[in-house]
Amino acid sequence: MVKPEERLGELPSNREAYTSFVKLAWPAMIESLFVAMAGFIDTMMVSRASKTAVAAVGVTTQPRMLFYMLFFAVSASTVALVSRRYGEKNREAASRCAAQNFTISIIIAVLELLLAFAVAEPLLRFAGAQDDTIAEALIYFKISIVGMMFYSFSCVLNAAQRGTGKTKITMRSSLIGNSVNVVFNLFLINGMWFFPRLEVKGAAIATLIGQFVSFLISLLSYFSKNSYLRLKPSYFFSFEKNTLLAFASVGGGAGVEQLFMRVGMFLFAKVVADLGTEAMTTHQICMNIINLSFACGDGLSAATSAMVGQNLGRRRSDVSLMYGKVAQRIAWGFSAVLFVIFTLGGDLLMHCFSDDVQIIKEGREILIVVAFVSLAQVSQVIFTGALRGAGDTMFNAIVSLFSIDIVRPMIAYTLCHVFKVGVIGAWFALMIDQYTRFICVTLHFYHGKWRNIKL
Repeated sequence: MVKPEERLGELPSNREAYTSFVKLAWPAMIESLFVAMAGFIDTMMVSRASKTAVAAVGVTTQPRMLFYMLFFAVSASTVALVSRRYGEKNREAASRCAAQNFTISIIIAVLELLLAFAVAEPLLRFAGAQDDTIAEALIYFKISIVGMMFYSFSCVLNAAQRGTGKTKITMRSSLIGNSVNVVFNLFLINGMWFFPRLEVKGAAIATLIGQFVSFLISLLSYFSKNSYLRLKPSYFFSFEKNTLLAFASVGGGAGVEQLFMRVGMFLFAKVVADLGTEAMTTHQICMNIINLSFACGDGLSAATSAMVGQNLGRRRSDVSLMYGKVAQRIAWGFSAVLFVIFTLGGDLLMHCFSDDVQIIKEGREILIVVAFVSLAQVSQVIFTGALRGAGDTMFNAIVSLFSIDIVRPMIAYTLCHVFKVGVIGAWFALMIDQYTRFICVTLHFYHGKWRNIKL
């Protein structure tokens, strides 16, 4: 997998490489898959309340993600920095990075929460909320944005643990938090036991409770004897110049990447929302189904980021390259399985969410497109994660600007509103975007400039 002229020393055997990677990756994949399944179940339960409920929840997705993008940048820099310090065997520096990034996330959370409540209604209106969905969308947005703050704290704490290879810890917090979410969904959406029937509001409250529980578990993991990292009070506000410069470099690129990504996805969602409530409902259902594909990619990507960062810290960029290729080969296997699921199981998947004949028909057609998307999407996320783990976040940002901000929304608008092909036109645009990014990041990964980045 690594050419002789690129080797810096003895490499692990293929079997050892696959074993090491899978050992780190499987908890991260279970974690991501469970997050996706919780969203899948959440939407399925909400869909039984009413058709407009799904659209109301769906229209809040991209506005909420706009507020999450800075936390993603903090998480990305946390993985890159902590894994690099872990590879250098500098435990104190790794712990300081974790603590300082967590402090930054708290400051961001307070400011963003105030802003989110101030702009909630105009933001949701701009996102495409119709008169029949705006009231429920506002309720869901305001409650869930509070939960997202706790979720973001958890993500930053988990990113640091993941950087040291402790993926089982992060899996545990996700499993328990999302299980709590699902249980309270049962109680609060339709009203069970002595709980009231709250429908969309109940789904938001259940999500908030689950994310708070997940945060507590993530925080407590730092006080376990098995934790490599320690959160000492003196670490939180003792910002170090070198750490801040590295954070600005990696986090700045990741933040710009997320800005471009969220703006593009916001515009993309608005194109669909302008087609009407039924189209938005179909789109939201299919987005929850494709999250199963994203979950596989995200889990593998998280492991790839950690492995690349750790081995760059050990000054073994050749081993980092090897693990990137191992991850991609595993991704191909998952893509093939997902392709079969989406092509053959589309009707069954759509029936989980709706009994509406038109929604099922359109959704089944969209899932054929999703099957082809998955072939590129999982590998694309792997290489993006490898570059992120190396600290090469600015390249990812440039690709996001071109593909997500320009290619996807322009093609979606043209197909949906000019040629009037309906909501499936947006999914053809998404497929073109995914293949564009896949080609760009694959070529950049194999070019190898990321191997020389210093943090």
